[in-house]
Amino acid sequence: MRFRILLLVFSCLLFSIKVNAQTASFNAPDTVCRGQNITINNTSTGQSTNLWNFCKQSPTSNISGINIGNLGVSQRPGYIQIYKDGTSYYGFVGNEQNGGAGLVRLNFGNSILNTPTSTVFSTFSGQLDGPKGMQFFNENGNWYAIIVADNWNAANDYVLVRLDFGNSLSNSPTITNFGDLGGVINEYISDVEIRRTSDGYIGFISSISGKLFRINFGNTITNTPTAVNLGVFGVAKPSIQISLLYRKNNWFLYFPKDDVTPANCSIGSLNFGTSLLNTPTYTNYGNPNSLLNRAYDFLPFVDCDNLKGYVLAPGANKIIEYSFPNDIYSTSITGRDIGNIATFNFPSAFSEPIIFNNEKYVFVTNQISNTISRLKLSNNCASFGVASSTLTNPPVFHIDSVGTYNVSLVVNENLATEARFCKEIVVVDSIKKPDARINTITCSTDSIRLSVANIDATATYSWIGPNGFTSTRPNVSIKFSNANQAGQYIVTAIGRCGTKKDTVSFVSPTGIFVNIGKDTSICQGSSVTLNATTSGTTVTYLWNNGALPYYLSQPSWHFIRLK
Repeated sequence: MRFRILLLVFSCLLFSIKVNAQTASFNAPDTVCRGQNITINNTSTGQSTNLWNFCKQSPTSNISGINIGNLGVSQRPGYIQIYKDGTSYYGFVGNEQNGGAGLVRLNFGNSILNTPTSTVFSTFSGQLDGPKGMQFFNENGNWYAIIVADNWNAANDYVLVRLDFGNSLSNSPTITNFGDLGGVINEYISDVEIRRTSDGYIGFISSISGKLFRINFGNTITNTPTAVNLGVFGVAKPSIQISLLYRKNNWFLYFPKDDVTPANCSIGSLNFGTSLLNTPTYTNYGNPNSLLNRAYDFLPFVDCDNLKGYVLAPGANKIIEYSFPNDIYSTSITGRDIGNIATFNFPSAFSEPIIFNNEKYVFVTNQISNTISRLKLSNNCASFGVASSTLTNPPVFHIDSVGTYNVSLVVNENLATEARFCKEIVVVDSIKKPDARINTITCSTDSIRLSVANIDATATYSWIGPNGFTSTRPNVSIKFSNANQAGQYIVTAIGRCGTKKDTVSFVSPTGIFVNIGKDTSICQGSSVTLNATTSGTTVTYLWNNGALPYYLSQPSWHFIRLK
């Protein structure tokens, strides 16, 4: 049950118009320079509200919780939903006891952290005895609840009803009983999930036999729905709760399969593609890591670009977290035991998540202790100094420290059409100023060696120097030839965040250089003439034997003296 959040009151909404599913998206740069202005363009469609948050790192889900007691919910609370109407928050709890209290309304006032007051509704003359899955909508300023029930009253068992609250959830509702929709849903049913899509209000009802029924209200929730039996997907075991998720332009339905034998529990999903009217494809994830002990509700959790799922395992009074390595297209998932974090006692259902003070909360019913637990889904979002915003496009901002930062957008916050999108922005520093180096020439055969001592892998380099010298290598060697090579050599580092330069100077050496040729070999009895060339025009020189030219008669070392 649950990624289906509440609808706020918008009197101008025309639900008779066919609309597309809401999507959240925006354009933002992947990489920016430190201190650079960042402009974000919202490309979402169909949204009525926007909520922007800015974090120092990608959010990571973390669940904590407490048990907040009975709250006057009578016996066997099986299902719960929380909605905001105006400035007040209302919860609705279905009771499964035989001939019980039916539906209970919780009034939290202006904060879901308050202790609520409770109001017990009648069973509407037995028409709503044992309410189970429920979902609320606001259409044209009026609130409606769609609820399934497995009434203990045999004359009204297995029914789908609509409650009409008028313009406020504080009103006492009237009931419309659709019965079993012409005998189509003639068995023990447990949950209902509905979305407003481009094809109208489309939903599904799950059953204890494992069957799935599709219901279609058309373009208004006030219509009488039609129903189709889609049959059993996977094994014929109970699907206690079901959860619809619209992600990456595709519709997915997730459902745990329950069994008293843990090894027989499993998690499955249906991929409907772009329309809930399509024939779905089924994926069975099994019982990953063998952590399920009974398998009830599934709560999708979108963590930036990652998808996780939380499943209630009431046989062990635990929550199990599942990671989807390939997002919604994963064919296998891994599990992690979260444990009993809120004094669970046969936890049976999650409420729809609701955002309060920029934190996400869900409520869980405990059937054996007749209590409610409140869970906080924390994103560990530490702001980097940019305030949250509800504008269509957030104000232009900049980040003064290097690192990886996260920008997230939630559209239609706390509505049934809530969608979210987030993106990482990498902030890089200005490139390093190049530390240019040059060697000293001590011999005529030496080369001029130019180098950058602190090469930045993100930069490119270029050198310029005397006589039109250029190079695009950070380290380069130049053959020394003459004094015309003296002068300034300038290296430029070019990076994403601009350019920086450094200069070194080459001074032509003042010493005298002599070249007496290469080492050579001759045959005995032959001769060779040794000639010296020098860098000076007034140089006098003398071979070590005092002669010029110098004739050799045997192998030996020879040198020349310069003056």
